[in-house]
Amino acid sequence: MTNPTTHSHFGIYGYVKKDDSILLIKKARGPYKGMYDLPGGSPEENETNEETFIRELKEETGLDVISHRKLTDQVITKFFRYSVDGEDFLLKHSALFYAVEHYRGNIKTGSDGEDSDGAKWVKIADLHKIKSTPFVDVMSLSQIHPKTSSKFL
Repeated sequence: MTNPTTHSHFGIYGYVKKDDSILLIKKARGPYKGMYDLPGGSPEENETNEETFIRELKEETGLDVISHRKLTDQVITKFFRYSVDGEDFLLKHSALFYAVEHYRGNIKTGSDGEDSDGAKWVKIADLHKIKSTPFVDVMSLSQIHPKTSSKFL
């Protein structure tokens, strides 16, 4: 790919862990279509980052957040190259992350009609077997090798 069209996106994402698995959604559209991603998305007008995180988690996974914590005050940025109909793009994707400590409800395994084609628990040890977004890689690395996570979070 040469001279891709560059665009930026900012989102707030949730990390939900249960035993040895994390909760991911399968992206229904956009640059990550068909890939597994952390639940989350962009703030709506007049919405705080925390409100965005709680709303997006409910919309995409069906879970209600009971308690959570911010993982870092640092915005993490990753770049992702992709093509659509022969046109090359470079996504500059920036994000903040929250960890869900307690939740209630059952996950939505079906489409939300927008960004998610359903939520799924994926074993951390099996993440290398699925096609996932750069932020899933960052979060899984921070959980598998917590001493190195300060480089990423």
